[in-house]
Amino acid sequence: MDRQAPEALEEASLAYENSEFINSPDGRMLRIMAEYQEPMARFRRERIQDTVVFFGSARFRALDVANSELELLANTGSAQPAPEHEQPATPDEIESGEASALQLRLAEAAVEMAQYYEDARRLAGMVASWAHGLPGRRHRFVVTSGGGPGIMEAANRGAYEAGCKTIGLNIRLPFEQHPNPYITPALSFDFHYFFMRKYWFAYLAKALVVFPGGFGTLDELFELLTLAQTKKLAKKMTVVIYGSSYCGYAGGGVRSAEGRVDGESSGVGVRTRTVAAGERRDTEGARAECAGDDGAGYYEDPVDGGILVCP
Repeated sequence: MDRQAPEALEEASLAYENSEFINSPDGRMLRIMAEYQEPMARFRRERIQDTVVFFGSARFRALDVANSELELLANTGSAQPAPEHEQPATPDEIESGEASALQLRLAEAAVEMAQYYEDARRLAGMVASWAHGLPGRRHRFVVTSGGGPGIMEAANRGAYEAGCKTIGLNIRLPFEQHPNPYITPALSFDFHYFFMRKYWFAYLAKALVVFPGGFGTLDELFELLTLAQTKKLAKKMTVVIYGSSYCGYAGGGVRSAEGRVDGESSGVGVRTRTVAAGERRDTEGARAECAGDDGAGYYEDPVDGGILVCP
């Protein structure tokens, strides 16, 4: 008995248009490759040659906002405020004695971090303005951050206010988060894989500026120091750890490893004391490199890498 002819089939989707496959475990390699190739294509299109990366806490806001709100963010990059009992004390609560010890500590930290925000904003603006005047067809030493609020926002904001391109490498997280508004739209990225985001932080960076922060900041700092110490970076990278109290915590960890870390490769060196001094050291060695830059390719920084501790 003859079988009845089947109905016409719908056209099968192309493999790269099959979202079920692309988002499955079998499509993981393609997603990883996409987070390499798509940023590379955009960096080439926007003529980005190298970067200066800013790291730091995402949990506090600008000085003007801190003075009026003193609002602690619930999560790194979250748009929602923390619970009321975790909010910093207001001036009225401090004066009346109603503030708890935790609220007092948070209030002090909020004001201190707000000053770091302003310092990061100013330093990023100085670096961006200086780099903007360099010769060549490519954009050099582009201010880059993790794309979120806090110190990341401050860095992007400083470069934005200087009229320069600025990069945000955001990460998709389980809780609500969003990129800050100061990132150049064509250079706003959102990654799924932390390791691909880390790759782009390291690959283009000529310098790393580390402001006070938490686990994420320390993770990025020590990972890049390890890459430099093991000579896995094909370039010299300057690392600036900003803030004396934070240096005692983060930078002190590097110095405390003396005897267990190769002294030459640990790179601990110059100290600077102001934003202007940090910017000067950050850029002084690049001038000779950039003087003959015609934008034709990538260049190695002739200045030895090291750690600059900014009290």
